[in-house]
Amino acid sequence: MAESVEKQVQDFVVGIDNIGARAIRVVAWLLASVVLFFITFSLMTSYPIRLAHPDAIDYAQIAKNVSRGQGVTTNFIRPVSLRYFPSFEKHPELTNPPLYSLYLGMILKMFNAPSIMKGEIDRKIIFYGSGIFFILSVPLMLILANMIVPKNIAHLSVLFYITNTLVLAESITALPTVFLTVLFLIMLIPLASYDGDNLLKPVMVGFFLGLCYLTRYSFGLFAIPLFIFFFFRARKFKFLHAMMFLLAFLAVISPWLVRNYRLTGNPFFTLEFLKYKMFTEPFPGNLAWRSSLDSIADKNFNFFFFLRKITMGVKEHYSAILSLMGTFLTPFVIVAYFMSGTKSRFDKIKWIILLLFAIQLCLSALFRPGANGILPFFPIFTIIGVSLFIDLLDLKRVNPFIRLGLVTIFIVLNITPVLFGWMPKLFDETMHRKPRLYWEDNIQNIAVGVLPGSVILSDIPWATAWYGDLKSVWLPWGVEDYEDINKRARDIDGAYFSPSVLRYPQSEDKIWIKLYSYLYRYNKVPENNRFGWTWSTVFKNGDVFLSKSAILKQE
Repeated sequence: MAESVEKQVQDFVVGIDNIGARAIRVVAWLLASVVLFFITFSLMTSYPIRLAHPDAIDYAQIAKNVSRGQGVTTNFIRPVSLRYFPSFEKHPELTNPPLYSLYLGMILKMFNAPSIMKGEIDRKIIFYGSGIFFILSVPLMLILANMIVPKNIAHLSVLFYITNTLVLAESITALPTVFLTVLFLIMLIPLASYDGDNLLKPVMVGFFLGLCYLTRYSFGLFAIPLFIFFFFRARKFKFLHAMMFLLAFLAVISPWLVRNYRLTGNPFFTLEFLKYKMFTEPFPGNLAWRSSLDSIADKNFNFFFFLRKITMGVKEHYSAILSLMGTFLTPFVIVAYFMSGTKSRFDKIKWIILLLFAIQLCLSALFRPGANGILPFFPIFTIIGVSLFIDLLDLKRVNPFIRLGLVTIFIVLNITPVLFGWMPKLFDETMHRKPRLYWEDNIQNIAVGVLPGSVILSDIPWATAWYGDLKSVWLPWGVEDYEDINKRARDIDGAYFSPSVLRYPQSEDKIWIKLYSYLYRYNKVPENNRFGWTWSTVFKNGDVFLSKSAILKQE
């Protein structure tokens, strides 16, 4: 009896020691990720530090409305959305999923609204929008890796993840990609541990897949293969397991589906769907978003142009996959799926992961080509690739010194890109002082000088909506589109142009370029212009503003 008690105490102490050792390792990786994030933040962001990506600014201005209790509404209005909601007031967001904006809205609420006008909130959005989720993804990746591979492979995989150039670059964008990666990792944990008996795990997978859908719509299609996966993997009550997964998924997304149905008549409606037409010959540039005309909406888009769009997306993904996973890691990931003769530690989920990846690859090739569309899969593929590399060394029974040398070379080859990305910027300060994309001071000066509720056109409507809190319509394709907008909603009060308007597609109406060039050259509004705009100002950086005199505040 005494020996039994003594053994229990000993086992308890050993367990405490193991927990302490694991905690130390997790803390060490967290500290490493924090250091790498702040190095990237200090070297790779422009000065002054501001949001740079249009999509990040778009999410931020939606979040600002959320923080004010105005719901998921937008001040950045795409002309095509006026076909579904013909009003500028409390215009609903019909393009982006809501979850990331709701989260950012809570962040803005925490730090209060006044600092938004000064641009100081941009740094906080970068950190809390993507930086903190990069850090949180590290322990989640460790948990997942420890479930399917030995500890040494898990830690080596995390090293490759936190030193990946594109992952670090994404961590300072304030885009929802890293946020989505965290949700996807959480979803993979119960999926990887599902043994066919535990009914709670399909529910957990369904719940987090629903959150993924509310962050990126394309993840909603994962529900079909996962439903089949749970049906065949369950040992008993197969249909019950699959239905519990599906019901959890639908329970999470149903409020948003109801909202979309009430607004548009389609529960799965999103203007993102129009992206498959964009940047093609029938729909050059962003024409599908920048026109509200029936003739554009009903324009034919035949299979030939669809095939060309797919081809261009696949071509871009070919380089994106190599740049994301690295030239040296990618072959190990590919071979790991088809090589026989090695002991696979991820057989439970590797084929369902590959199927989900194939779905996302096809959809993002059509709608959102680029590395950020597939980045959520990078952690699990890193684990798979590193696992095969170590398995091959184990099979060959390599000499310990040679083994250490090979592992060292493998590490150096995979972290070299980030070192080459950092080194020049450490020695040349001007290299990371990029030119300012948006001059928020100009936008804010205009915003304080016009009456509340004024509506303007702009070639950078995301920036005028965020920094100036102005209702901003994306520059219509031409005069016919402009007049259609006035009929659907109301007359537009003015326009804010930046030099970026000169880079708009040459196939569109030249009226805006001519108007901008005249203003910049003569510093005055053309007389008797068709828009009724009579007042203007030209800024030193090339931005111009013109409007009706009626919207100007009287001093």
